[in-house]
Amino acid sequence: MSVIERFIILRKNLTKRQGYFAELMETNQQSISDIERGKKKIPFEILEKLAGFDVNINWLITGAGQKFLNETLQTANEDPPAYQTESLTELKNKIDLIEKRIRIIELKLKIR
Repeated sequence: MSVIERFIILRKNLTKRQGYFAELMETNQQSISDIERGKKKIPFEILEKLAGFDVNINWLITGAGQKFLNETLQTANEDPPAYQTESLTELKNKIDLIEKRIRIIELKLKIR
């Protein structure tokens, strides 16, 4: 699977439409379209933004590892083990990720 194919998979996981994904990445739909057609490489700024959504950039570039860094946040139905303790920084990072996911949902709901 190519970088472009993995990029498309990520975009579809986050939001189905290029326009909404472009808004999340703070770019325009044409740039996303150009990346997906192989006309343009993925800019560093978009890689940075994807990392903010817990995307494993190594997976995006090489295909190695999991698509998302924190798989526990991908399965919302599972409770963390009782013995798990988290630092304030870890909790803040999780809250930031949840807020970004809420933003995705809000953008999806905009079209309805």
